[in-house]
Amino acid sequence: MSELTLIGGVPGEGGLRQDVVLRPMTGRTEMALVDLGDAASNLSQPARVSRFLAETVESVGGAPVDPGALSVGDRQYLVRQIGARLGPDTVWLGGTCQTCDGPFEVPVTQSDLPVKPAGPGYPQTRLSVEGTACVLRSPTGADQEAIAGLPPGAAADALFALLVEQVETGALGVEAKQQLEAAIEDLSPEVALEVATSCPECGAALRIEIDPYLALSRPSSDILDEIHLIASQYHWSEAEILALPRARRQAYLARIDRARGMVRAPEFGAEG
Repeated sequence: MSELTLIGGVPGEGGLRQDVVLRPMTGRTEMALVDLGDAASNLSQPARVSRFLAETVESVGGAPVDPGALSVGDRQYLVRQIGARLGPDTVWLGGTCQTCDGPFEVPVTQSDLPVKPAGPGYPQTRLSVEGTACVLRSPTGADQEAIAGLPPGAAADALFALLVEQVETGALGVEAKQQLEAAIEDLSPEVALEVATSCPECGAALRIEIDPYLALSRPSSDILDEIHLIASQYHWSEAEILALPRARRQAYLARIDRARGMVRAPEFGAEG
């Protein structure tokens, strides 16, 4: 049974494979994901995203998938949607208004953020600019890993070289490159990277950036606190608690809270 549908997809027999099945979410999986967000990690962000998806995605279109082969848009979509399931789905983002210098915070529900599906021809299309025929494709996680660590200018040039193949020889001018970059953007699936809002103090229009990889920075204290609470009540070992499905662990925590006269807020995708 599909749990998510990619906004781009992976080429396969008969067309694009888009149906995603996630791995069962246990405490062991969550601990592995927490380790990926360690600031001391020597992995690049694209490599951490690939590891995150390898830990959480069972299959795409009924078959295993290399996370590096997924488009950047699909990777961002998956990390965001899986992060919403891990909780919290609604996060508070804020800053300082540039008009009145007042602080602000707004709630953003990650699972409801808009997406742009892949364009016609995805993941690869052909375009002729200034008399030169080119084949261009949507960027993938493998492309991001290939340019990780390069200075911004060099990274942009290296990515362009990876995504654009000239079928005919000829020099590409600045305008031609801009046309090709725009065509790649139209071809590629995307997730919202900012939201529009207004300052609660002065009403000025504001735009807030939203990191699609928030799930990579989950604090280890959350799950450790949950393990401590369950272990103190039921006297189970850490290994036994981590083996529980996430929904089952949350159900035990809710019962512990009720016994203490507290109510635990329901989580996105959690079962009671």
